This record gives sequence, C-alpha cells and structure tokens, in this order.
Amino acid sequence: MKCVDFHVHSTLSSDGQSPIYQMCQKAIDLGIDEIGFSEHMEFDPSDEGYGYFSYDHYARQIKHAQSMYD
Repeated sequence: MKCVDFHVHSTLSSDGQSPIYQMCQKAIDLGIDEIGFSEHMEFDPSDEGYGYFSYDHYARQIKHAQSMYD
C-alpha cells in the first residue's frame, strides 16, 4: 500500500511554512510515496489570504522541485 498525502500547503499559501522543494524532501525522508499540493487561492477580498497565491510562482516552484526529484 502506498503512503500518500494530497493536502499539503507550501509557503505559497498564507498558512504554509515550507517551500515546495523542502516539502518534497521531507516526504522522501518520511517514506511518503506521493504528495499533492493544495494551495489556498482566496477569492474573497476580505480574506487575509486574498491575493497571496501566484500561479506563475507556483508553476516555477513545481518545475524546480521536479528537476530536483524526478
């Protein structure tokens, strides 16, 4: 059976604490087979995370992590 976690938040979410590449390494260290990033993208201007998420920055970090771990 695989060990997976498809609900993790990187520093690209207002409540995340680690960059994507570090989370990938931690998953490897813990023996987690797959992770899925589920960043917050807030649409309500009154939410404290509104405007925090950047898809372009996210895509660059994903590509960087893939180059490190693929």
